[in-house]
Amino acid sequence: MKAFADTNILIYHSFDKGQKGKIADAILKDPANEVFISTQVLIEFANASIKKGLCTNKHDLESFTFSFNNDYNIIRVETLQLLKAFEIRDHYKISFFDSLILATALLSGCEILYTEDMHHGLQVEKKLRVINPFK
Repeated sequence: MKAFADTNILIYHSFDKGQKGKIADAILKDPANEVFISTQVLIEFANASIKKGLCTNKHDLESFTFSFNNDYNIIRVETLQLLKAFEIRDHYKISFFDSLILATALLSGCEILYTEDMHHGLQVEKKLRVINPFK
């Protein structure tokens, strides 16, 4: 199954040794999941890691980036995703950056978006379902 992982899933996978980390690990390591992330997620991961003091070492951030590149399908955010995000934002009345995550997941053919930042169970265009795995 094609599954898109939002930034918080990568943060918990990388830094949380508790329950949320275990749940994120299970999602990302599930052989049934073909995991997708976007350049937006990579940027948000670096920003959140630095801002929250989770990882401030440039070498460590580069290591995470290279490991994500090897382990997941990385989708570049381009004009097509931006245009789709505008459409989603207007239709579903959600933030632009969340709409951009949804647009990228949809255009990548993902069936599930794993995140704790959006409405659990939201169906987008009858193709993509938002799942909060921590509920």
